[in-house]
Amino acid sequence: MARPRKEIHYEGRVFNAIESSSWVPKGIRVNAVAPGFLDTSTLTTVPDEVLEDEKLGPLRRLGKPQEIVRIFAFLASEEASYINGAVIEASGDMTL
Repeated sequence: MARPRKEIHYEGRVFNAIESSSWVPKGIRVNAVAPGFLDTSTLTTVPDEVLEDEKLGPLRRLGKPQEIVRIFAFLASEEASYINGAVIEASGDMTL
């Protein structure tokens, strides 16, 4: 099963944690969204075996762009005012 390197995933989380603590004194929250593969036209550049792995995951499908957009909208809303430094993983349980 082809997967991105774990080091990149970890470094992204560390970067997010550092940035969130740096900006919070200015009233700015920093969060990140880590989506899995989404069902878009850009998937033509992804090897078929990777896409098949994704379809064999727990949800048996790829993510939809509108599902990820809802996460961004929530994080930008007042309802998420207590969330800071979070990495929201939306990968259909196909974690690294």
